[in-house]
Amino acid sequence: MNLNKKNFLNIKKNPNFNISKQIFYEKHNYNFSPTFAQFILSSFLTILSLIGILISKLRSLNKAHYFILPLHTTFPYIDKRSQEIFKIINRNKTFNLVKSISFKNSLKFFFLYPNTIFFYSIFDIILFFNYKYSENRKINFLSFHKCNNKYKIILKKIFKFLGIKKLITIDDHRLSCLFQEVCGDLKITSIAYMHGKFNKYQIGLRLNTFDNYILWDDFFRKQLLKINNSYKSKKILFYPHHSLNIESKKKINKFKQKYRINILYIYEEKINFKKIFSFFEKLLKEKKINLDIKLRNNSFLDKDLINFAKKNRINLVYENNLTKVFSKNYEYLMAHNSTLLYESVFFNVIPVRIISKDLFKNDEISDKFFLSLNYKNSNFFDLFNKNKKKYNLKKLKKNIWKYHITNFPTNNDRKLKNLLIN
Repeated sequence: MNLNKKNFLNIKKNPNFNISKQIFYEKHNYNFSPTFAQFILSSFLTILSLIGILISKLRSLNKAHYFILPLHTTFPYIDKRSQEIFKIINRNKTFNLVKSISFKNSLKFFFLYPNTIFFYSIFDIILFFNYKYSENRKINFLSFHKCNNKYKIILKKIFKFLGIKKLITIDDHRLSCLFQEVCGDLKITSIAYMHGKFNKYQIGLRLNTFDNYILWDDFFRKQLLKINNSYKSKKILFYPHHSLNIESKKKINKFKQKYRINILYIYEEKINFKKIFSFFEKLLKEKKINLDIKLRNNSFLDKDLINFAKKNRINLVYENNLTKVFSKNYEYLMAHNSTLLYESVFFNVIPVRIISKDLFKNDEISDKFFLSLNYKNSNFFDLFNKNKKKYNLKKLKKNIWKYHITNFPTNNDRKLKNLLIN
């Protein structure tokens, strides 16, 4: 298909653009041009990737696995959600497609597991030679989509060369349609597992389906069906959340700091932090409040926020194990769109959702059972004093984490192993 401006049809209805639609619907006119330095690093990683393809061929690997290497991490360098999958399958026996923004971590992982390709290194080379940024969003999208199509062709050739029969992937919604189309064209069984929340802005998960989905709990199955009802006919299985530990939770609940209110604020990307500093300052003036900020392990940090925290002596939390994070006995968790709004409930922490179009464009969480706070208009203490006693945290925990506080469905573990191993 000749992708020029004249035949740029209605993107919303045209399935030819599905593999790239997530980018278009995010409504940011991204510049995807790699710098020359990025091109050099990606070229080196592409050479390693070619070696990884040959090693996978020699080992007759016919199962592929796409996952993420977080930016700030230590051995084994793998995203916690994917580590649960690797408890069942062997990373030496899968063709590993890795997304990484850390060159150093990429090298470390490759020399441990050379049956690996670096997913975006090859794409960066395609972009370097074929993509040209335009301030016109539609033209810019066409240029990106043209490169994405080229990458789809290359992926199909790699999968065909290796004889891939099964793809296991974290549900990175920017890549969902790409993987679904490649698997559909080559008759490859596709298995996705849960990355985080589900919402209407995840275009990549709304358009097509994976053959199988592995979720944290039944609550999220219902959320998935809201955005794509076609999953009613697909196989849905469950696996435990990587950081919800009941035994540790019991220890946490032994200690209560009644004299002080501990609040954990969650760092999220695409937030206009400068506009929320006045709200933080208001909180910090209250002597009974202790405010901590939890950082993300897979993103570059906002310098203004880091400087503000240091200046105001706000504790920055780098820990990623939630059991350890919540050992401080936070009473409230404040976030915008983070999955920690759900996860905090498991640890008996009241989730407070900050609502504001000034701070972020899309409300990615529509659930009404969280406490809502407009950082401009709402009085923090009025909101909490009014809702704390009537807020039924026990009922909410049972609703969201039913399998985690009781038992997973009968035979779920056996079916999960059969699905991933056979």
